[in-house]
Amino acid sequence: MQGGVLLIVGVGAWMWRIGPTARTALRTEGLADAGAELWAAQARVRRFGGRTAVALLSVWALGLTVQVMGFRDPFVPLSQDVWFLLGNTFWGKVWLLQGVMLALVSVLLLRPAADLGSSGGRVAGFPARRFISPAEAGLILALPITLALSSHAMAVPGSHRIVAVAADASHALAGGTWLGSLALILLEGARSDKEGVLLAAQLRAFSPMAILAVGSLLSMGVILSVYHLNSPSDLWSEPYGRILSAKVILVGVTLFLGFLNWRRGLPALGTRAGRVAIRRRAGWEVAAAGTVITLTAVLTGTPSP
Repeated sequence: MQGGVLLIVGVGAWMWRIGPTARTALRTEGLADAGAELWAAQARVRRFGGRTAVALLSVWALGLTVQVMGFRDPFVPLSQDVWFLLGNTFWGKVWLLQGVMLALVSVLLLRPAADLGSSGGRVAGFPARRFISPAEAGLILALPITLALSSHAMAVPGSHRIVAVAADASHALAGGTWLGSLALILLEGARSDKEGVLLAAQLRAFSPMAILAVGSLLSMGVILSVYHLNSPSDLWSEPYGRILSAKVILVGVTLFLGFLNWRRGLPALGTRAGRVAIRRRAGWEVAAAGTVITLTAVLTGTPSP
C-alpha cells in the first residue's frame, strides 16, 4: 500500500507542478511539437495513476482480511467480527475512508482529459487545459493521511499524537513528491521524446520541487525517530532500530545519487551523453528508493521500542 500511495502522490506532483512548469518552458522556447508530446505524456501519467489506484483496491481489501484474522473471536459469527471492526473501531473507519478515496481517485484519473475543462483554447499551439483538478489534488493530498492514521504515529501518547501523525503524513507526501514523480518521468515522460527536449524540461521542473521535498522528508524523519525511539542505542540494539538504520543508509545512497544528478546531470542535459547518464543515475536512484519503500513496509509491521 505504501509504495502505491507514493506513486499516486508522484502522479499528483507531476500534474500539479512538473507538467505545467515544463509546458511553460516549452512554450517560451516555441517548441509546440514537444508540447504535444507533453500532453500525451500527461494522459499516460493520468492512466498510470488511475490504474495504480485500482490495483491498490485489492491491497486495501486484503488489509481487512489480515485485520479480521488478527481480531477474530472464534466464539462469535465472522460477520459480527467484521461489522464490529468496521463500525466500532477507529481502524475500521479509516479503512473505509481509504477505500472510498482510492475508488474516487481511480474514477477521476481514468476519465478523459477533456473532462477537466479548459482555461481557454490554445496558447502558441499548446492546450490550455488544466493538468489536475482541485478534487484530484485534494484526494491525492489526503491519501498519505490515511496511511498515517494506521501507522506507529497513532501509538504516540497524548497531544504529541497529532504532531506524529502530521509528520508521518508529510513524510509520505514528501517521499512521493520526490521519488514517485521521478519514477514517472523515467517511465512515461521520455517515451516518444527522441531529442530529449521533453525529458530535459521535466527534469528542470522537477529539480527545485525535489529539493524542497527532500528537506521535508529528512526533517519529518527526524521528528518521527524522536517519537519512535527511546534512545540512540535502539538503532542497533532493537529490531525496529536496526531496520530503521538500514533504511537511513539506503536513503543516504538515494540522496547521493540525486545530488549527482542535480550537480552533474542538469548542466549536461543539452547533450545526448548527458541525458543517458542522468537517466542511468536516476534509474539507480529509483531502484534504491524501491528498497527503502520495502524496508518502510517491514518497519510498519515491526513493533517500535
